[in-house]
Amino acid sequence: MLLREARRAGATTMLASGTMTADYHLERSYARPLRRGVFQDLDVVGVKDETEIGAFTRFGVPAARLRVLGDLRYDARFY
Repeated sequence: MLLREARRAGATTMLASGTMTADYHLERSYARPLRRGVFQDLDVVGVKDETEIGAFTRFGVPAARLRVLGDLRYDARFY
């Protein structure tokens, strides 16, 4: 709801340094909310590397919204 309201107000919404390489996103209790469109209110989903893209597209994130940002924990440009 917060993301939806932010977009309505004209804000750009983003998930930075998203990761889904572990199998936890395949767990039924975790995957169910993701399939309900959790990502639909995000303008940009920043992932760590190309290997993360497939997991996010399986949950309906359009490829045009995905950006490879790297691992923000180690990238000094973001500090």
